[in-house]
This record gives sequence, C-alpha cells and structure tokens, in this order.
Amino acid sequence: MSIISIHQPNFLPWPGYFSKIIKSDIFVFLDDVKCSKNSFFNRNRFSSNDSWFWLGIPVSKSSYSIKINEVTVDNKFIDKHLKYFKLSHKKKTQEKEIIDALICFYERKYQEKVINLSQFNIELIILILSFLDCNTKIVKSSDLEINSGYKKQDLLIEIIKSLEGKEYISGFGAKAYQEESRFLENDISICYNKFSPNDNHMIDNECMSIVDCFLRSDLQQIISEF
Repeated sequence: MSIISIHQPNFLPWPGYFSKIIKSDIFVFLDDVKCSKNSFFNRNRFSSNDSWFWLGIPVSKSSYSIKINEVTVDNKFIDKHLKYFKLSHKKKTQEKEIIDALICFYERKYQEKVINLSQFNIELIILILSFLDCNTKIVKSSDLEINSGYKKQDLLIEIIKSLEGKEYISGFGAKAYQEESRFLENDISICYNKFSPNDNHMIDNECMSIVDCFLRSDLQQIISEF
C-alpha cells in the first residue's frame, strides 16, 4: 500500500512540510497548478535577533496568471539570501554542514541568469531531505500527465490514483473543508499529519523555515520531532 502526500513546491518550507514527506512512500510536488499571490511559493519566515522577517524571491505580476512550473525569476535575489545565510551561519548556526551546502547551492545558481522558481525550490527541498535520512520517492505532478480539467480535491484524487496510492497524508488545516467521502469513494483512506510546532520552530507564534530551525537548533533534535 503506497502512502502519498502532495504539496506545492514551497520556498524552504517549515518543518511540518518535511514531516509529511518523511511519512510518505511517495511525495508529489504539485507544480502544474496556477501560481497564487502571497503564498509560500516565493517567500518564508526567518529570524532576525528576537523577531522574524520575510525572506523572499520577487516574482512579476504576470506570474499569477501562469502555472507554478512556468514562473521564472532573475538571479538578483541571490546576493540578499547569501548575505543572510552567511551572517547567520557565522554568528550562531548549529549545523555547519547543512548551511555550507545551502550556500554552495546558491553560489552555483549565479550561473543561471534566469531561474525556474519551481525547480529552484524543488532542488532546495531535495537538498534538505538529503540530510534527513529520507527515502521517500519524489514525483512532480507535471510528469504524471493528469487531465488539466480536474480541480482542487478531484485533482489530488486523480494524482493518488495514478500512483496506485491507498492512503493520503493531508495537512491538518485541510480537515475543515476536505470532503473525506470523495477519497473513500475512490478507495483512498485519508489521514492528517500530526505535527505540532514547538519553540524550536516558532518565533512570536509564527512558524519559521526549516533552515532557520537549523540555525537555532541541531539536526537530530529536529529529526526527532518529526
């Protein structure tokens, strides 16, 4: 029985995102749906002293009318991101190897004047997963050739069916609006990822990127919380 989870390729997501991947047999990057404004696709929260700020990647207004995997950006954001990671790394990082790998990844991206943001995010997530002892199979929805006419929940069901999945791990926030009966009708059981953020993941009651957690905690502690 294959356990499936699905999510858009967010920018350096919070630990709960990785928790869902690790608990799955197959994780699907939902990369062929429309890009939305003010999402975690191009930004996330990071700490600054005792507060937090948005570290983002600027996208054009035209990006909101196309699919996620079609969004491109220029590489000007790299300098700002590298400056933050290097300064934070120098001051307080607990996981030197991970931050060094992240910095090397960004520096390689200087070679690309135009960057596909979806692929950039996917590569960053896979880089983080390489440090988390994760054996989950990674798939992109755009490679599955699902009929583009499906919307929202029906799209998730068709993706799961195409991968012969029998169990779907959903984010807990979806419980309020998800029609569980639609999954059961398709012989798919549904469970909700139980991941409770703690002080290692939050500042001012807001969840930070997992990379920010690496800057303030240690790898084994983070893994144990999954």
